[in-house]
Amino acid sequence: MNKKTLPYGGVFFDLDPMAFLLIYYWIKKWQSFIQLENNE
Repeated sequence: MNKKTLPYGGVFFDLDPMAFLLIYYWIKKWQSFIQLENNE
């Protein structure tokens, strides 16, 4: 599996693409949830 080294907060994580996509998806979902909470 081709691993990508991604900088995040000055720390480097070795993530495979699928894990990165899953984390990215959950972050987006969480951000939209927080925005909905703040709007009400």
